[in-house]
Amino acid sequence: MKKQDPKKEERKEARRQKRLAKQTKTAQTAKAGKKGTRNKKAVSYELSKKGPKSLNALFALGFGAILVVYIVTQIAINSVLNTAKAAAQEMEDKSMVVVTEASNIRMDILQVQNIVTSLTAKQAVPKDGYEKSDDYAEQLKASIELVSDIDHEHASGWKIVSDKFDSFYKKGQNMAEQSQSKGVDSAGFYLSSFTDDANLINQCVDKLVGYAQQSFEEQADTINKIISGCQKASYASSAVMIIIILIVIRYFTSTVVRPIRTVTGQLAALEQRDLTKTPIPVKGRHEIARLAVASNELQKSMKDIMGVLGTSSDNLNEASDSMNVKSDQVCQNVSEITDAISDIATRVSDQAGSIEETGQQMERLENIATRNEEISNELMQTSKQIAEASEAGTEVLQQLSAVTKDAEGSFDKIFESIERINVSTERIAKASDMIQSIASQTNLLSLNASIEAARAGEAGKGFAVVADEIRKLSEESANCVHDINAMLNELKECVQNATDQSENVKQNVEKQVEGVHNTQEKYTDITANIDGINGQINTLGGITQDLTDICKVIRDAVVEISESAEQNAAATEETSASAQEVLASMQEINQECLNTKGLSDELKEQVKLYTL
Repeated sequence: MKKQDPKKEERKEARRQKRLAKQTKTAQTAKAGKKGTRNKKAVSYELSKKGPKSLNALFALGFGAILVVYIVTQIAINSVLNTAKAAAQEMEDKSMVVVTEASNIRMDILQVQNIVTSLTAKQAVPKDGYEKSDDYAEQLKASIELVSDIDHEHASGWKIVSDKFDSFYKKGQNMAEQSQSKGVDSAGFYLSSFTDDANLINQCVDKLVGYAQQSFEEQADTINKIISGCQKASYASSAVMIIIILIVIRYFTSTVVRPIRTVTGQLAALEQRDLTKTPIPVKGRHEIARLAVASNELQKSMKDIMGVLGTSSDNLNEASDSMNVKSDQVCQNVSEITDAISDIATRVSDQAGSIEETGQQMERLENIATRNEEISNELMQTSKQIAEASEAGTEVLQQLSAVTKDAEGSFDKIFESIERINVSTERIAKASDMIQSIASQTNLLSLNASIEAARAGEAGKGFAVVADEIRKLSEESANCVHDINAMLNELKECVQNATDQSENVKQNVEKQVEGVHNTQEKYTDITANIDGINGQINTLGGITQDLTDICKVIRDAVVEISESAEQNAAATEETSASAQEVLASMQEINQECLNTKGLSDELKEQVKLYTL
């Protein structure tokens, strides 16, 4: 190694001190600018002391108050509605009770009138009917009392009805007693006025019922008006609630949504490297205001940082240019010294690499040849197994062919038997027809014999008996022939089906025989092809073995050449070691200069992308 020049070291140290001074000055400038920015930012963008600190609390309080007011209003309205509905239902029930009890009063008056009139007409003893009339009178009194309790407004009228009924009932009792003591005619004076009193009481009841219903209807109308007013109040409160919600939404939009859109626009401008946006005006102390302050601070900080980076990149670019020029000169001088040595070392290294690569290729070729030999052996073994399986399959097919031929012969015999059965059936049918004809003729002869026996009179009775028996035998013969014909028809049908099936079976057997024959031919072809494959595999195994031997010879020669090349390369490397170290050091310095130059240019380009 050569000793370094002291003057060169002094110049290098001077340049380093100069760069360090520039960097210190730049850092101080950036720090001062940042401090001023902070002070300015604190003056321009600090939070307002007025307004709520948190929008969450504000909106929660507002919505909570609105919700409480709405719920209380709805509860009050529903309470009034329920009370009014209950009162309306009570009025309806009272009206129904008054109408029902008025009807009962009329019925009771009618029953009392009928009982008293009946007692008067019959001149009956009063005790015979007064018990029933007293019951109706008590029911009427109870009904009047119930209606009076319900209709307080007309209680005096119902009291008058009760008094008139007492007078009416007393008059009826007097009329009945007068009829009993002095006769029916003497009770006529009471009868006309008794009926008029009953009609008058009924008219009073009708008027009181009408007054009560009118009063109930007026009260129901009042209650319905209250219900309608409550419903309108409910609708109005709902409308007010909706209006308040819309106002809150608008306030929320102006307080939250619009400022967020403004902040979003500023952040989008920052994303596009635009730092010229006007700072967002800050109002309040809530989260949106703090977000706006943070966005303003971010824009200001980025603008300050981009300014400092621009200045620093210019200084760094100048320093890297100067260092790059000087390092290029040194590298050029060292490169001229090491070119010759490097060329020799490169040639030797290339030769060694080529030899090593050749050895590796030969080793791979030897491995491939060995693998081919193994595969050839495996193929030979597999081919033998296939040949054995093919021979076994051929034997099985031969057995199957023999069995198929036997089956074909058996089926031929079955077909012949079916044909003979068919012929026999035809003969039986002909014989059956002949028996049928004979039976018909016998029946005709027995009929003629019966006629002749009848003509013979007493002498022909025995002959008539014989003729009748012959007729019966002929009829039984005809019936038997009919049964035989039915069985023959069934037998013919079965034979025909068997014949059809036998034809199908015969065709299938023929196809099976043909298939077995074709399969035997295929197995024969497979066996022949396997024999050819075995021959090719044997040939391939011999070639592979020769290739393996040749590869071993070449590999040994390559090893010897590689050892010689390595010795030459070692000598060349020792010669160029010092020059390579010097060149590598200078190249590293030069590369660092280039990297610094590239980073400086890239930083400068990035700063230019921002609009300040």
